[in-house]
Amino acid sequence: HYPATLFAIGKLAAANRTQLDNTLSLLNADQIKKLMKQFKWEVGYHIFSHADLATLSLDELRIEIVTE
Repeated sequence: HYPATLFAIGKLAAANRTQLDNTLSLLNADQIKKLMKQFKWEVGYHIFSHADLATLSLDELRIEIVTE
């Protein structure tokens, strides 16, 4: 097993697929839990939807950064 850190997006349904620039499937909560338990991966919080932060208003930034 190799140590790793995964940065998860806050909500899959809100994922900005255009900004991610891919159509690959994203990990769901059960898959992430398995990586944590079985492989001891560390999980960090990315942002809510992977939006381009430079283009957002203060209210939108708050949602991206603070929303869980």
